[in-house]
Amino acid sequence: MTAIGEPCGGVTGTAGLHRYLETRFELLGTLVIPQFPRTRDAFHLYRRVR
Repeated sequence: MTAIGEPCGGVTGTAGLHRYLETRFELLGTLVIPQFPRTRDAFHLYRRVR
Protein backbone atom coordinates (compact mmCIF):
# COMPACT_ATOMS: atom_id res chain seq x y z
CA MET A 1 0.00 0.00 0.00
CA THR A 2 1.19 3.50 -0.66
CA ALA A 3 0.13 6.71 1.04
CA ILE A 4 0.99 10.35 0.53
CA GLY A 5 0.50 12.56 3.54
CA GLU A 6 1.87 13.86 6.78
CA PRO A 7 2.83 11.87 9.86
CA CYS A 8 0.46 11.60 12.83
CA GLY A 9 -0.46 15.06 14.09
CA GLY A 10 -0.42 16.57 10.60
CA VAL A 11 -3.31 17.83 8.53
CA THR A 12 -3.89 14.56 6.63
CA GLY A 13 -5.59 11.60 8.26
CA THR A 14 -7.14 11.17 11.67
CA ALA A 15 -5.53 9.62 14.73
CA GLY A 16 -7.65 6.54 13.95
CA LEU A 17 -6.17 6.21 10.47
CA HIS A 18 -2.63 6.41 11.79
CA ARG A 19 -3.45 3.85 14.52
CA TYR A 20 -4.91 1.54 11.83
CA LEU A 21 -1.74 1.84 9.73
CA GLU A 22 0.51 1.20 12.75
CA THR A 23 -1.36 -1.95 13.78
CA ARG A 24 -1.96 -3.55 10.38
CA PHE A 25 0.92 -2.42 8.18
CA GLU A 26 4.71 -2.34 8.29
CA LEU A 27 6.33 0.84 7.00
CA LEU A 28 8.92 -0.18 4.40
CA GLY A 29 10.18 3.26 3.50
CA THR A 30 9.50 6.94 3.12
CA LEU A 31 10.52 9.23 0.27
CA VAL A 32 10.67 13.01 0.37
CA ILE A 33 8.46 14.61 -2.29
CA PRO A 34 7.81 18.24 -3.34
CA GLN A 35 5.70 19.98 -0.70
CA PHE A 36 3.43 22.95 -0.34
CA PRO A 37 4.52 25.56 2.22
CA ARG A 38 3.89 24.54 5.86
CA THR A 39 3.24 20.86 5.06
CA ARG A 40 5.31 17.77 5.78
CA ASP A 41 3.98 15.51 3.02
CA ALA A 42 5.97 12.42 2.09
CA PHE A 43 5.46 9.21 0.09
CA HIS A 44 5.08 6.22 2.43
CA LEU A 45 5.32 2.57 1.31
CA TYR A 46 3.65 -0.07 3.52
CA ARG A 47 3.29 -3.85 3.54
CA ARG A 48 0.20 -5.39 5.12
CA VAL A 49 1.06 -7.64 8.06
CA ARG A 50 -2.43 -8.54 9.42
